[in-house]
Amino acid sequence: MLGCGNPDKMGYIEYRGQHCGQGKHLVSMSCKSSLCLRCAKVYVDDWVSQVSRMLHEGVIYRHIVLTMPRCSGRRFTDSLKTC
Repeated sequence: MLGCGNPDKMGYIEYRGQHCGQGKHLVSMSCKSSLCLRCAKVYVDDWVSQVSRMLHEGVIYRHIVLTMPRCSGRRFTDSLKTC
């Protein structure tokens, strides 16, 4: 992850111009790890695009996380099993 995008550490692919063969372009390899901030952005952007295709246009969505005390959590999960 520390060498991600560094052509000396991760390697690179070299492209040349198709017609003249003079222009040289280097594309650095990446680690493709979900723990790497640079590479994880690609995974996050893909996920956001997939989710946005499923949402209805014009509707405002909110993400809410509810926490429950441990003593009432068991009752909640037991009631889900009976439904």
